[in-house]
Amino acid sequence: MIVLHRLRHPTEPLRLNHEMIVSVEGMPDTVIRLTTGDKIVVAESPGEVADLVRECRIDILSGAMLRRSADRAAAAAVAAAPPFHRSLTALDPPALEPVA
Repeated sequence: MIVLHRLRHPTEPLRLNHEMIVSVEGMPDTVIRLTTGDKIVVAESPGEVADLVRECRIDILSGAMLRRSADRAAAAAVAAAPPFHRSLTALDPPALEPVA
């Protein structure tokens, strides 16, 4: 999500899913056209909107890369661990015998 401000309400933040943006025009006000067909007029310039979208995508991708690295490290640790052998103990439930 990116945070923008409507042109008529500059103090109230507008959170927008950046994946919904189809186009951004700046003649003279910045108009964002969404995939739904709606248009939003915002106070930010087209360049600022593009920068916000770029930053949001970088955050998402870097988070995915960090998670992927952590998952690979965890998988490598599991693969390197010695096999787990377990013997039966008194704490194990007794095996059920079939009823005649």
